[in-house]
Amino acid sequence: EEIARDFICFGEPDAAVVVADATCLERNLNLVLQVMEIRGKTVLCVNLLDEAKKKGIQIDLGALSQKLGIPVVGTSARSGKGLKDLTAAVAAVCGGKAGLHPYRITYRREIEDAVALLQPAVEAALGGKLNARWVALKLLDGDRSLMKSLKRYLGFDPAQRGDVSARLAQARESLAKAGIPPESFRDEVVTAIVRAGEALARETVVCKKKGYAERDRKIDRILTSKATGIPIM
Repeated sequence: EEIARDFICFGEPDAAVVVADATCLERNLNLVLQVMEIRGKTVLCVNLLDEAKKKGIQIDLGALSQKLGIPVVGTSARSGKGLKDLTAAVAAVCGGKAGLHPYRITYRREIEDAVALLQPAVEAALGGKLNARWVALKLLDGDRSLMKSLKRYLGFDPAQRGDVSARLAQARESLAKAGIPPESFRDEVVTAIVRAGEALARETVVCKKKGYAERDRKIDRILTSKATGIPIM
């Protein structure tokens, strides 16, 4: 995951293609939203449409594309269906002809205020080399792995940038006063991403077998729970 993240961040890709499983799209939308936060030039490939059809799952790809603000292409890679459309979508994004309006997750007001405080300093330090809003979120999160990569690839060390470190301390203080200490920040962000994915799925995915979607959600709750997720993994 870190290798993929670093390439998306620092490898200067022309576009990112996220391949999602049509049979459990709601779960996969979390990854799509996270990639879009880093790089807006994204194409979503919804694969295994044939399997989804067998399970009574219908996906409104057009509506999903409109809501995400990026091209969404359905494929069945086994049969080759949709691959030409995928190639065309990637070419359009790379050529600046896709008309992108990437969906942006809105976090709690206190988090948005903290990001707004920190983002200008980050933007000035990075000089447009990376999405400053996303980096600000990661600084508030205290993501040490990303901090190492920022230093390695961009020579950016927040601790050595007085303007960034001062605003970061100020933003964290305001979050703590709002009841969001550093140890809770990541949970708040992850919850917002998951809820956004759930909302998008509700509006674009129809499961004819009603128990299927609910069973999937129950499995997700077990696998992502703090109490059971880590022991299972």
